[in-house]
Amino acid sequence: MYRISSLRSAAVSGFEPEVEKMNRQTQQYADTIGAAQTLAGLPMFSGIWLRLLSFACIYLLLLGYIVLHARRHLSVVTEENRKTDLKPDMKMGAGVRVFGILIGAGIAAVLSSGVIPALRDYTMIIVAVMFLVAGITACRVSGMDRRALGKSFLSGVAAVSPSILMILMAASIKYTMVEGKILDTLLHSAVEAGRNMSRAELVLFIYLICLVMNFFIPSGSAKAFLLIPLIVPLAQLFGISSQLCIVAFAFGDGFSNVFYPTNPALLISLGLANVNYGKWAAYSWKFQGLNLLLTSGLLLLGLTVGYC
Repeated sequence: MYRISSLRSAAVSGFEPEVEKMNRQTQQYADTIGAAQTLAGLPMFSGIWLRLLSFACIYLLLLGYIVLHARRHLSVVTEENRKTDLKPDMKMGAGVRVFGILIGAGIAAVLSSGVIPALRDYTMIIVAVMFLVAGITACRVSGMDRRALGKSFLSGVAAVSPSILMILMAASIKYTMVEGKILDTLLHSAVEAGRNMSRAELVLFIYLICLVMNFFIPSGSAKAFLLIPLIVPLAQLFGISSQLCIVAFAFGDGFSNVFYPTNPALLISLGLANVNYGKWAAYSWKFQGLNLLLTSGLLLLGLTVGYC
């Protein structure tokens, strides 16, 4: 039996949704890819074969990276520790069941936002309340007294507090860039620079634009409305299909979400896992580099075979 560190746990829970998000096969991310394809004048969810291929390749890369890294850092649980660590506790079991039920109810509420538009603006609030209520209730059911619960709660608040400051700083970057009209200027200059490139260079440059813009605007649908009307006509001028442009956009809105410190969801997740951003960046940068090479290769493959 082995122990898995909080860093690897954060990787499993953080990276996997981004594999799905980059390839957009489920309804959970339909609003982003659907908005992008609609703005580009394409049927929603068309051109799926390259995204399915990308999903398989990136998932295998992710699986291999996590497994290889985990094998080098797993700590073995001895028989003596196993007896101590895994001693059955009826109250703890009841607490875990209550926690699972409440978390399940919260997840159901979040997923229902896909069919109940009124809930879409409150998903983050639902998630926050879900964890707060589930955690407190489960602790009480498991037998934790109020004083110990209060100390644990304050300790958790203290651990997450640095993330609050980083989220505010991240938000200020976007506010400064948007209100100062700096973002529009940079984007216009980038599009103009792309006019002098070859087709292969241009498709990778479009990918780069989406990656850079994701640093300032984590929201996929917001980026779609900002970028698609600019990058799709540019691509069409050079004979690059709109469909390949959408794939480049989806890649740019993918794994960088779990690397950029301007993404509030990443900072909150790291705070909950008790992993500082420096340690996370040191762990994940190699995968980000490998993923960048892989996705660039997939875009060039799409260009070569005339993906449309």
